[in-house]
Amino acid sequence: MTVEVKTSRGVWALYLVIVTLALLAFAGLIRSDILPAIYRAQHTPAIWTALQLIQVFVVAISALIAILVVYLINLRQAIARREKAEEAARKLALYDPLTGLPNRHNFEQSFEKALTEAGEMHRSVGLVFMDLDRFRAVNDLHGHGGGDRVLQGIAQRIKTIVGSCCLVARLGADEFAVAVLSEGNDGRIVRTVQQLLREVREPIALGGSEVTVTASIGIAVWPQDGKTRELLMQRADLSMMRAKADGRNTYATFDSGFDASLRKRLSLEGDLRRAIDTGQVMPHFQPFVRLDTGELVGFEVLARWTHPVKGRIGPDVFIQMAVDLGVIDRLFETVLEVAAREAMTWERPLCIAVNASPAQLKSQRMLQTILDCLKRTGLPAGRLEIEITEDAIVEDFKRAQDTIVALKSKGVGISLDDFGTGYSSLKHLYELPVDKIKLDNTIIGHRRDGQAVATIVDLVILLAHRLELKVTAEGIETEEDAAWLKTHGCDFGQGYLYSPAVPAAEARELVAGPARRQAAE
Repeated sequence: MTVEVKTSRGVWALYLVIVTLALLAFAGLIRSDILPAIYRAQHTPAIWTALQLIQVFVVAISALIAILVVYLINLRQAIARREKAEEAARKLALYDPLTGLPNRHNFEQSFEKALTEAGEMHRSVGLVFMDLDRFRAVNDLHGHGGGDRVLQGIAQRIKTIVGSCCLVARLGADEFAVAVLSEGNDGRIVRTVQQLLREVREPIALGGSEVTVTASIGIAVWPQDGKTRELLMQRADLSMMRAKADGRNTYATFDSGFDASLRKRLSLEGDLRRAIDTGQVMPHFQPFVRLDTGELVGFEVLARWTHPVKGRIGPDVFIQMAVDLGVIDRLFETVLEVAAREAMTWERPLCIAVNASPAQLKSQRMLQTILDCLKRTGLPAGRLEIEITEDAIVEDFKRAQDTIVALKSKGVGISLDDFGTGYSSLKHLYELPVDKIKLDNTIIGHRRDGQAVATIVDLVILLAHRLELKVTAEGIETEEDAAWLKTHGCDFGQGYLYSPAVPAAEARELVAGPARRQAAE
């Protein structure tokens, strides 16, 4: 850059000298009366002197040189702009524009050289893949601008921890890589990874709030876990997936046995995506009744997946998998729409209750998804109830509150599910416009443990009724369970005593049952 500035100043100095000479020559022409002579020559023949001809020639040459100098200056500026653009393009091709870290292509080239050098020095290299856990929620809550600032903060922390002796890169949206040169054991690698986990989960200031994210880290060590760059990167990625499967916010080293189980999971994930698109995941309906009369009042809608080869896949498996894959919104929308259309065919206008996951409650799309579904199917908002769990509220109370209030204003019912097992707080009952609370089935399971359980049930039901809320008990399996709950004032019940979750055809039979019995009588 310094050389370019000096050269540019030299050109301008030359340009000024030439212009000065041209002006002096022009002044000489004036002093020698050449201009009047030219005028007279137009009217009377005249012969110019050799000096006058030389002066005219100097002026013309000076003008041409001045034009050429200006052209060269412009050309040099254009070349400088092109070089600057090429440098920017080169940097864009090798570096991440958001964080300034090397990108995947740059990292792969540098890592290949690092492996060669490590082989010559007989040292090992630890490849660390780090993926931020559930980072999509940060973008949902704070927008992509907020998410970008979090990524920049994380990148700076990584650079500070590993220093200049390690290779660092941003491989993708929220995925980073670090290559750590080891002294023949994994001690330095593990210490670096543990420090990364600690520093990453430190809160990041974002506007008027703080954001806390965690990371899942996978480790593969050269040469024992792989002798080529491609294989080592693949196995570091597998290790990272294992860390996620182990619960996130942790690290995992490469395990050859995990490869096979991970392949099965990846295969099942692909099957789940296709299952949602092709209608394999269907709603089942579990009835809930009035405990005092036994009257059927509605159904809880539960997603069920029957795999064409593997058979029934439990919701405890595929629901969390749908959240991890980012397809939970699509699953919710599919199940809700099929259930709503089915409910519109029933002989009685019973309500349906659909579960919403914590990830959905934080999504800005949930409200519009529900309203669009009601409009398409024609199901009245008063016949729909959304069941939410307390852990979904705790993760982001303000966002959950806004969504619940908006749904309630449209006439949709709200039920607080699994009450008494999570982060039970009285503020959930008076700050949220819920219509119903659901007692978890574990409470019913412990009813024989002593008077304490009965006292708790009495107090919860009394509190709910004072707040004008209804109470539903889950897990009712015997007539004794139902009678015990009825004596304590519980409003509704559901469980195997009445029916398990059944397909749509059987649900229609349950809905039509009373009318058919009356007709038969």
